[in-house]
Amino acid sequence: MQVMTALIARSGLSPGEKGRFLDGLGAFGKSAQTFDMLFKGPIPLGYTRHTSRFLMLWTTFLAFPLANQLEYAGIPAMFFISLVLLGVEEIGVQIEEPVSLLDLTGMAEHIAGDVDEVCDSWD
Repeated sequence: MQVMTALIARSGLSPGEKGRFLDGLGAFGKSAQTFDMLFKGPIPLGYTRHTSRFLMLWTTFLAFPLANQLEYAGIPAMFFISLVLLGVEEIGVQIEEPVSLLDLTGMAEHIAGDVDEVCDSWD
């Protein structure tokens, strides 16, 4: 951030343009700080374990009343209900921890390429 601020200060931009660049740089820094907090704060392991264990118990015991009501049709119904609930739980884990899904290396390489391109255009 300091290097980018120094580059903006040494550029031949007007004071208004420098101000806009610095405002954008400040917003970028704030976003990076927020992202860093999200990245370093994983889901508590107990939360994830408790949720999955509860869903497994609930779907296991749900089979008994469904068997009385639906008889053989309860088997595909139970399969579908379990698939949906456990899928929603997995989606919830991925939403809570999105960093594991992101291609951070690719994003960093793309940003580095863009910065190199801007630096080359100034020379």
